[in-house]
Amino acid sequence: MAWIRSNKKGSGGSGEDYIYNVHTASFNTGHNHTANTKIIFKACVYDQASPSTYGQVFGARNGNRNSNAFGFFHRFNNARRYCFYRTTSEALGDVVGTASSTSSPFTTTVCIFTATGNTLSWYPENNPSDVHSITAAGTVDGGIAPLALFCCNNATTANGWNIGDFGAMRLYWFEIYESDVLEHRFVPAYNNDQYCLYDEETQTYFYDQTSSGMYLMGQVS
Repeated sequence: MAWIRSNKKGSGGSGEDYIYNVHTASFNTGHNHTANTKIIFKACVYDQASPSTYGQVFGARNGNRNSNAFGFFHRFNNARRYCFYRTTSEALGDVVGTASSTSSPFTTTVCIFTATGNTLSWYPENNPSDVHSITAAGTVDGGIAPLALFCCNNATTANGWNIGDFGAMRLYWFEIYESDVLEHRFVPAYNNDQYCLYDEETQTYFYDQTSSGMYLMGQVS
């Protein structure tokens, strides 16, 4: 079944550009993280249309979190909760629907997220003073293979690609920094008859590696 790709601005849409997935999708950022990598992005995360025990917004690890690991789950162990990990350590937020605390995830709110060092922090875009965070106690090190978006790259070989733990989100932009220098800025795009991402820094289109854009929808200029 092919999903109808509507909502282009030229077809009557308005507002800020975004893409979102309704089933499995993945993007290979082409960027191997280092100990100095910082990620900042704007998104609204949500449960998958096809529920999964685990779902990641981005990530890369050498088979598992015990080696070369850097990533962010928005669904963990069959529950709606955040999990940020670095090598050997995971930091968990609260399960949605239980008693709230400073780490309760905003699963229906557009937020600005920052992942750097051992910490993932976020705040609702309309309330920048409402900052929340979780911190993993693990080792901050580099990766052997590129970071994946909308899932995790579990490759165990240099520059490999082995994806899993598919997540779901509405993504507005995604930036990757090295030592505070912007290396990539991915923004929503529509090219070759599919929703995709465009890297403003390298002026390159990036396409869904799982389903050729079949399950991606959005609103782009």
